[in-house]
Amino acid sequence: MKRLWIAAAIILILTVACIVSANDVKYSCSQLIDTLSDAQQAVEDDELELAVEKTKEFREQWSQWSPVGNMYILHSELEPIHQLSIAMEEYLKDGSIVHYSAANRQIAGILEHIVQTEMPSFANIL
Repeated sequence: MKRLWIAAAIILILTVACIVSANDVKYSCSQLIDTLSDAQQAVEDDELELAVEKTKEFREQWSQWSPVGNMYILHSELEPIHQLSIAMEEYLKDGSIVHYSAANRQIAGILEHIVQTEMPSFANIL
C-alpha cells in the first residue's frame, strides 16, 4: 500500500509541474508578444525612440526568460528569436522599418506557435 501512495504522490507532483510549466510558457510568451505589439505600434506611429525603448525592453524580458524557456522548449525553436531580436535593434538604428516590422512579426509568430504547441490539447497529445 505504501508503494501505491508513493506512486500517487509522484504522479501528482509531475502533474503540478506540467501545469506550472505550461502556465509559465503561456504567461511569459504573452508578455513578450505584448511588448512586441507595443514596439510595432510605436513604429507605426513614427515614435522611433519609444520603439527602441520597447525593443530593448523585449530583449531584457527575453534574456530573463530564455534560460528558463530552454528547459521547456528545444533550443532550435528559441534561437531564431534571439537572432531576430538582435537584428531588430539594428534595423531600427538603420531606419529599416520594413525589415523591423517583418522581424517583429516573425518573432510574434514563433512565440504564438510555442504557446500553441506547449498547451495540452487533444491535437498536441495525439
